[in-house]
Amino acid sequence: MNEIFKSLLSVLLIFLGTLIISAFIMANSDAIKAKNFHTDTVQEIEAGGMSDTVISSCIQTAADNGYTLDVEKYADENGKTVMCKVIIKYNYDLPVLNILSTHECRAFCR
Repeated sequence: MNEIFKSLLSVLLIFLGTLIISAFIMANSDAIKAKNFHTDTVQEIEAGGMSDTVISSCIQTAADNGYTLDVEKYADENGKTVMCKVIIKYNYDLPVLNILSTHECRAFCR
């Protein structure tokens, strides 16, 4: 009887460990997707010349993907946009451990 209890406990602990590890893998995968989206967005804004239409399109695309995108423009003394700060916020979610936090990536476009 003692061996059955030890075996069931071992199976349960292996199952819980696998569940927690898979949750970390899924959360890390979501974070990598968000960082890749951020990099692509920065490149798209740079290629579009930091225009308002490109930025609003990127903000809409980010919202469709579940991210929050903030773009701050920096202008020179003539009023021309010379640089943008691009911030994307995404959720890092571990539902097995009931952990939800908001992470962000920052970059500058020139």
